[in-house]
Amino acid sequence: MVCALRKIFHELRRLDEVLSIISSYVRLEPLGVELVSLREGLGRVLAEDVYAVYDYPPFDRSEVDGYAVNSVSLVGVEEDSPARLRLKGSVKIGDRPSIEVGVGEAAEIDTGAAIPRGADSVVMVEYSKRVDDYVYVYTSVVPGDNVARAGSDVMRGELVLRRGTLLGPAELATLAAAGVSKVNVFVKPRVGIVSVGSELVDVEEGVLQDYKIFEVTSHYVASSLLELGAVPRFYGIVPDDERVLESALKKALGENDVVITAGGTSAGAEDLTYRVVESLGKPGIIIHGLKVKPGKPTIVAVIGGKLVFGLPGFPLSSAMIFRSVVAPVISRLAGLPASYWGGPEVRAVVLQRVLGVRG
Repeated sequence: MVCALRKIFHELRRLDEVLSIISSYVRLEPLGVELVSLREGLGRVLAEDVYAVYDYPPFDRSEVDGYAVNSVSLVGVEEDSPARLRLKGSVKIGDRPSIEVGVGEAAEIDTGAAIPRGADSVVMVEYSKRVDDYVYVYTSVVPGDNVARAGSDVMRGELVLRRGTLLGPAELATLAAAGVSKVNVFVKPRVGIVSVGSELVDVEEGVLQDYKIFEVTSHYVASSLLELGAVPRFYGIVPDDERVLESALKKALGENDVVITAGGTSAGAEDLTYRVVESLGKPGIIIHGLKVKPGKPTIVAVIGGKLVFGLPGFPLSSAMIFRSVVAPVISRLAGLPASYWGGPEVRAVVLQRVLGVRG
């Protein structure tokens, strides 16, 4: 039975102390590694550097529709003095070129098709005119014009993405282009979310009763966790009942790597969270109260080797503490670099005296 005693904040901690305190109880590092396909890779964090398996492009290819030529054929060509080249055939995208282009010759070519032997550039179709088996070209070119060289974007063996990269659509497309089909990624941290308060109403119920408020924090926390590559699981809204809260927290602790609560963390007689958390196991609460405002009544606990964060009930306070305290921890567990969640630091000079608030 949990005794309903008031808790006084005996020692408020600075924000810059939090990570070191937590690190003395829990190792803030990725929870494991697993191999996944690219189609399973969205939102995952790379566990190792990844190198290209193939060149990209894998061959010299045309960047435009037009005619593959030897640039010597077009030396001195101008709009009023076109060159007349004999057509040797065509090269379609996906086909192996079967023709060779010499001086005074051209091959019709599609965008993305391989450059035939003997050609070193491509004339855009807009600068040409085909007449029977010949094509008139109205511009000169230099070697490499409108040609993407093999390996010009990525060379085989080249570093493509570094360890700690969060995989999004662009990163997955880059890996596919480089011939990488599977990657080692960090195991996603599983995070349970419990909102506490008899005054809270789930917005999905659609009706707000008198003197109640919609529960907000779980939506902010869950979506932020997804951004960090974690797996959030919401355990619902728990009323101000110690037995119900204890049951919800035990279930969440049993099924997740980290648990986050919102509400009931202050020192009031009706604030249950810190008392229930303290009763669940050792070492229990390691931080209760931060030197910040809003966000002072923040809880950090360790129960059976798992972290429990108790966010204040006020949505703005909970959001601020999530960004400054929880996100750096989840980032480390997910394998993201320390700089991922933190924004730029800006130093400024205050032009007037600012008085602190007691407590």
